[in-house]
Amino acid sequence: MPEPDVATPYELVDSLARNYFRLARLTLIAGTDQIRRCVLNRLPAGETLHSALERNRNKMDGLLRRHVISEKQWLLLYPVNSNVNLARIDITLWITLLRNIVPLSKLGVRNIRWNDAPNDNEIEWFHDVLRIRETRNSLAHLLRPELDNDSFERLWIYVSSALQRLDW
Repeated sequence: MPEPDVATPYELVDSLARNYFRLARLTLIAGTDQIRRCVLNRLPAGETLHSALERNRNKMDGLLRRHVISEKQWLLLYPVNSNVNLARIDITLWITLLRNIVPLSKLGVRNIRWNDAPNDNEIEWFHDVLRIRETRNSLAHLLRPELDNDSFERLWIYVSSALQRLDW
């Protein structure tokens, strides 16, 4: 009688790691792209990221002094001999820029609970940004780069739905 199909420990670990890395790629690549668009599309008319950073230089300097952004991030935003390279800004720094250089009038809301996870019924664009950030943070804080199938499916739907809404 043949043995039932049972995953070996290696196959199980490989599957858990594959789930983690698939979700991480979706969150970090597509999520960063969408959040970058949110920031750039909400700058005042005619303003570039470079001009917005110059307009907010004192505020950004304060973030550096308070260690909200690092010296490395500062140098990405204010390079010595060139303009900022958008491709080098990560998801965390884009969200910091969204919170600090995009005028409140361009956010379209008065009170964003930046530090709280949105409720399921909250589906404004900024709630989806928070969902992406929340997923990125939860992945970054896992002890091992692994996700079981149920967690992977739940988080995949959570992030991909947010990304699809942001793409509209």
